[in-house]
Amino acid sequence: MFSYKRFIYCTLLTIVLTACSGSGNNSSSQGQVTLEATAIRIDNTSAVPVVNGGSTPGVLYIRNYSNLDIHNISYSLDSSTDYEIWQKAIKKLGVKYQAIKENSSHFILLNPEECSTIKANGYCQLKFNTPVLSVGNKGSSLISLQYNDHQGKLHSYSQIVNYQYIDMKNITLAFFNASLNAVARQGETRYVVSYLIAGGESGSVYNQVSINSDNSGQASIKNGFVNGQQIAAGQVIPIEVAVKFTGNTATTAVLSPSYVNTNQSGYQNKSLTLNSDLFINIIPSQSDSNLIFGDTPIINLMQESTATISIVNIGNKDVSGGSIGVTLSEGVVSNNCTGVVLLANAQNSCNITYRVTQYMPGSSQIIYTLNGIEAGNDLLIWTNDKPYPNIYITPSVSNISLTRNETQVFIFTINNVGNAPLNNVTFSYDSGGSGRVVQTGSSCQKSSSSSNAYVISPLSQCSVSINFTSGSSYGSGAIVMRLSGDYNGTSYTFTSSPIRYNITEAPILTFTHPTASENVNLVVMANGANYVSYIFHVVNIGSAPAEISGYTLEGTSTSHVPHIDNALLDDPCPQSGILPKNAGCNIRVIYGPEPANLTINENGITNLVINYGGGYPNVAKNLSVPINYLLKENDSSIAPVPVDAGNLAGEGTFDSPFETNGADTADSLITLTYTNPSVNYPMLDFNIDTNNLPRGLVVAGGNCPTGANVSTIPINGSCNLILKLDKADLAIMGASNTFNSPIPYPPASWNTAAGFYEQPQVEDTNGNTSFYLEYTQAVITPIITPNPLSSGTATLSFATSNTAGYGALNINVSGVSNWLETVPVASADCSVNGADYSASCNLLGALPGITYFMPNYLQSGDKAYIPLYFTLSSGEYAYIDGTLKFIEYTQP
Repeated sequence: MFSYKRFIYCTLLTIVLTACSGSGNNSSSQGQVTLEATAIRIDNTSAVPVVNGGSTPGVLYIRNYSNLDIHNISYSLDSSTDYEIWQKAIKKLGVKYQAIKENSSHFILLNPEECSTIKANGYCQLKFNTPVLSVGNKGSSLISLQYNDHQGKLHSYSQIVNYQYIDMKNITLAFFNASLNAVARQGETRYVVSYLIAGGESGSVYNQVSINSDNSGQASIKNGFVNGQQIAAGQVIPIEVAVKFTGNTATTAVLSPSYVNTNQSGYQNKSLTLNSDLFINIIPSQSDSNLIFGDTPIINLMQESTATISIVNIGNKDVSGGSIGVTLSEGVVSNNCTGVVLLANAQNSCNITYRVTQYMPGSSQIIYTLNGIEAGNDLLIWTNDKPYPNIYITPSVSNISLTRNETQVFIFTINNVGNAPLNNVTFSYDSGGSGRVVQTGSSCQKSSSSSNAYVISPLSQCSVSINFTSGSSYGSGAIVMRLSGDYNGTSYTFTSSPIRYNITEAPILTFTHPTASENVNLVVMANGANYVSYIFHVVNIGSAPAEISGYTLEGTSTSHVPHIDNALLDDPCPQSGILPKNAGCNIRVIYGPEPANLTINENGITNLVINYGGGYPNVAKNLSVPINYLLKENDSSIAPVPVDAGNLAGEGTFDSPFETNGADTADSLITLTYTNPSVNYPMLDFNIDTNNLPRGLVVAGGNCPTGANVSTIPINGSCNLILKLDKADLAIMGASNTFNSPIPYPPASWNTAAGFYEQPQVEDTNGNTSFYLEYTQAVITPIITPNPLSSGTATLSFATSNTAGYGALNINVSGVSNWLETVPVASADCSVNGADYSASCNLLGALPGITYFMPNYLQSGDKAYIPLYFTLSSGEYAYIDGTLKFIEYTQP
């Protein structure tokens, strides 16, 4: 029997997933170390696309930058609430218990309890859902965490997540709102997250998608994506990017997606243009502040008159109270962080509240300043039920550096949040200097009265693309779009936020080997003969020749250190000379041979530093990369043979990683063989530490001791460690997985008659200290159309990708029992159980889908959230992008 009370148990929740917690690349030994305030950080993230206004799932990567495991991490939202009633109702559906938190904007943290512990140098995926947004709306939420370190000191960190409405018909395959900052000191590594979205018509699939970086030495993909995978229209992929701060001056890395359209003959490569590239502003900062501002939501004057946003400081210098300024042409600033010291490293936040004092729809430009210098901008927009056009325009990027006579593509997104159209619309542009703007395309509706004019309908979104070609002179400027039109005899003009540009020419040196995701480890045996080397490849990706003034190894502190040796090296970098733009050169660093009579291990870090200048203005710069080195004394060490991956494709290297996928039903095994090459000592109490294996990779067997077990490895003896991909666990971690590659060989420890040995860096006989592994699987995105709705029926369909090779892929849908009154109707590829209204669909069929009929027993205006819970059939492995979704129904 249906009970109306069950409706109050659930409010909007569109996905429940467990977290993805991975290990880092170093040992998790719990030494007496004092944690810095920056031990735990939340990745900076670009705005999350709210697809067609429906609640969209996203991921926050929480990273532990320390060498200690950190426990009892708690999370909170601005004005958050723990929903125990939700949790009880969800548990009845068979979903794992979740400590769900929601704020007043209906932003939801789904699994904070899963990220309460993060391993040393590891990470955790904290899942969230955005609110539902009306057409053109935007907003932000503040997420904060707290923990006590091993000495009991309290630490905190805050991050802002912005989210914005996106109409999928306005895009193809693109990074969304893709401009964000990464801030750290030179020599550090940080991570950022951006969202790749697939638009177009339902059923469209983008094949062999790849993402390329123009500056892979400073920015490369770390998690969430594997080149060559599929993405289907309607899917949103969060991608984590590693940013290595090798330079001492600010630069920009551009990540560009491309795909092969198999509907075109010859697999034609198609480069994307519409709002596609991701721009990462890499800002090395020894002591400076950097502010992140929340997006200001649209104020509906029928319901409210204020809007509040948060500010955090992700830089490494405090912002003193009163140094943040806010100006706007209309409206009132209720508070502006006066008296609040914004601590460095996002240790706190402050709020700004805007209040609208008039009733007619309108907007106002917001300018944020820091010590009198512009630090950001936004729009304050307010509307009501009156028939007026109310339009705001946002560019795809806000700041960019260009060379002389360079052409770039930009997108302006136009949102009409008013209740009337703007007719006879024309576009004009101000380039703010000698540059030239050419409009190249538009998705806006053409006017029926003029071929040169457009109509911007009420509650709609469209976009315009332009080519901007910079002038022949150095300098700066701003590109502004103006939109003019009329409604009901009144003329209107709306102006975009600016794209600020700086025209300069400068060399930019970067490493293509190693990339930002690679670590350089040199391990050598002290035997008087062996040595190891590493060749660094340097490329000038800038717009001017680089004037190299020298390079050296700096910061070494041990007795036996690596050295530079370019003898017989092809294309060596000059110690003093010119490296033209787009040219490359090489530097070789050698470690060893070292004397055979050494009886103690040494390890350290040195930095390869390249000094250079050139361009306009000519500023002294340097490029630096750390090199980890380990000298093993000759009496006892462990030496694994190269890793064996059996049935997996690839060689386990950076250029050819091991590869497998969810369609492969056989166990995916990786075997590591550890050998004792000593001529003097057997290894006693031998143990391999597997505590830091990345999530999704587990110990499956072998005779090497792990955990609390130990054994003896005789002279020239060996043991095997067999690892297996846990595909059931991988199925809840995302579309693709690189296991935080490179994956270090698990370290070992043992005793001999000469004493205790511990080898944190294990090198195989080919000189490798790690291996690379990639896993892809089918991605299933349930889509409810329409949602929300106020009458009629809701249709459930599925966007799928990466299904090649699957012999079967079946999804089960439950949860609607006792909520609906009419048996759902299934397509030919689905079946419905008439008793409990559960269903099963063959996702390899042509058009799997289910139609649900809304109930009639509610009172007018009552809202219900009807749950749909998704699982896969046993033995099938794929990622469901939302295991729990709700049909949001309001009774008319």
